[in-house]
Amino acid sequence: MKVVIINPCYNEADRLDVNKFIDYLSQNTHLHFLFVDDGSTNNTSRIINQILSKFSSLI
Repeated sequence: MKVVIINPCYNEADRLDVNKFIDYLSQNTHLHFLFVDDGSTNNTSRIINQILSKFSSLI
Protein backbone atom coordinates (compact mmCIF):
# COMPACT_ATOMS: atom_id res chain seq x y z
CA MET A 1 0.00 0.00 0.00
CA LYS A 2 1.28 3.46 -0.89
CA VAL A 3 0.92 6.35 1.51
CA VAL A 4 1.26 9.95 0.33
CA ILE A 5 1.97 12.81 2.72
CA ILE A 6 1.20 16.26 1.36
CA ASN A 7 3.53 18.97 2.64
CA PRO A 8 2.47 22.55 1.95
CA CYS A 9 5.59 24.73 1.94
CA TYR A 10 6.05 28.46 2.11
CA ASN A 11 9.52 29.73 2.99
CA GLU A 12 10.44 26.47 4.74
CA ALA A 13 14.10 26.30 3.69
CA ASP A 14 15.30 26.59 7.28
CA ARG A 15 12.93 23.86 8.49
CA LEU A 16 13.30 21.19 5.77
CA ASP A 17 16.16 18.88 6.70
CA VAL A 18 17.40 17.17 3.52
CA ASN A 19 19.36 14.49 5.39
CA LYS A 20 16.42 13.47 7.56
CA PHE A 21 14.16 13.09 4.54
CA ILE A 22 16.80 11.08 2.69
CA ASP A 23 17.43 8.81 5.68
CA TYR A 24 13.73 8.26 6.20
CA LEU A 25 12.93 7.60 2.55
CA SER A 26 15.79 5.15 2.18
CA GLN A 27 14.16 2.99 4.86
CA ASN A 28 10.50 3.57 3.97
CA THR A 29 9.98 3.13 0.24
CA HIS A 30 6.21 2.66 0.62
CA LEU A 31 5.84 6.30 1.60
CA HIS A 32 5.60 9.19 -0.87
CA PHE A 33 5.90 12.91 -0.20
CA LEU A 34 4.17 15.59 -2.22
CA PHE A 35 5.72 19.00 -1.60
CA VAL A 36 3.58 21.97 -2.62
CA ASP A 37 5.70 25.13 -2.74
CA ASP A 38 3.38 28.12 -2.68
CA GLY A 39 5.68 30.80 -4.13
CA SER A 40 8.43 30.76 -1.53
CA THR A 41 10.90 33.60 -1.69
CA ASN A 42 13.76 31.74 0.00
CA ASN A 43 15.58 28.50 -0.95
CA THR A 44 12.63 26.17 -0.33
CA SER A 45 12.51 24.95 -3.94
CA ARG A 46 16.25 24.26 -3.90
CA ILE A 47 15.88 22.14 -0.76
CA ILE A 48 12.96 20.21 -2.27
CA ASN A 49 14.96 19.63 -5.45
CA GLN A 50 17.85 18.19 -3.41
CA ILE A 51 15.50 15.62 -1.91
CA LEU A 52 13.93 15.01 -5.33
CA SER A 53 17.32 14.32 -6.90
CA LYS A 54 17.87 11.38 -4.52
CA PHE A 55 14.34 9.91 -4.53
CA SER A 56 12.55 11.07 -7.64
CA SER A 57 10.17 8.09 -7.58
CA LEU A 58 9.01 8.93 -4.04
CA ILE A 59 8.80 12.74 -4.30
